[in-house]
Amino acid sequence: MTRAALKNAEERLRQAILTSDVHALEGLLGERVIFVGPEGSVLRREDDLALYRSGAQTITRYDPSEMTIELHGDHIGVVVLRVDLAGQRGTRPFAGAFRFTRTYVREHEAWRIACAQASPIE
Repeated sequence: MTRAALKNAEERLRQAILTSDVHALEGLLGERVIFVGPEGSVLRREDDLALYRSGAQTITRYDPSEMTIELHGDHIGVVVLRVDLAGQRGTRPFAGAFRFTRTYVREHEAWRIACAQASPIE
C-alpha cells in the first residue's frame, strides 16, 4: 500500500469523470459506495453511474490541487483534495471550488472508493 497507488487511483478517477467512462468508474467504485453530494444528497453506486451513463451529468473541468493522502494500515486510505470543477447536471451548469474527501478500501489488490463527500468552498 502506497500513497502513489492512491494518487494513481485519483488520476484514473479524474480521467474517468472527464470522459464519462462508466467502465472505468465501475472499477474504481466499491459495490456499496456512498456519496454525499455538495448539496447534501446521498447517492449509491448505481445512482452515480446512472448520471454518467445517461449524460445527465457531465464534467468539463476537473483540476485537483492540495491533495493529502493518509494511510490507515494496509487496506484503507483517505484522500482529501481541492478540485476546481465545471460541468452540467441536468440542465443546470455549475462551476466552483470543492473539497472532496474519499475513503478507499483495498479489495483484491485494487483500490476502490467506499465513501466520498464533496463540499463547496466559499
